[in-house]
Amino acid sequence: MGRFEIIDKLDDFLRTQSISEEYHVVYLMVEIRKILDHNRNLNKKIEEFPLLRFYCDWTVHIDKWTSSEMKTIMEKICLSIESREELVKIKGVDSSLATSTFMYMEDLKIEMSEFFEKNDLWQGLFNEEVWVNFVQSFVKILENQPIINPSNEICSFSFLPSADRCVIMEVIFNDPINGHMRFTFSNAY
Repeated sequence: MGRFEIIDKLDDFLRTQSISEEYHVVYLMVEIRKILDHNRNLNKKIEEFPLLRFYCDWTVHIDKWTSSEMKTIMEKICLSIESREELVKIKGVDSSLATSTFMYMEDLKIEMSEFFEKNDLWQGLFNEEVWVNFVQSFVKILENQPIINPSNEICSFSFLPSADRCVIMEVIFNDPINGHMRFTFSNAY
């Protein structure tokens, strides 16, 4: 199927589906990956939207090696953990900006929105409640599909099974940080 047919089909899907089920998210990410591949072929192998490509790949792989974009995000998360005097959560919510940004997939949302705009796709996915539903379903897909060695300090990063509208993330370190080999943080949407 050609690039324009995929874009038309995906646009129709976005306009008619709520993107509230895991299979909707898988379909969306696979179709986006197809468009990214077509665009890369048209642009002589220039990689556009590398973070979005990483998430598309992560959708269908049970474990994932990191990209430079994801490595930067993981290093920020690691720095936020290292900078703490104690691994303490306030009212069950991790207080670091890096972890909350990752939990809500804000970097993905920015890049995905740019991709949608460039390809004339319907932008309704980025409305707040729709995005939260997308993230909730997407996290369920990514559960127990670790990112392997995402930075020099981190052995693996995983989303763990959690209740609806909640997210639990676990970082396992190569060497102890603040006396701990792992750090788990959670939040509710």
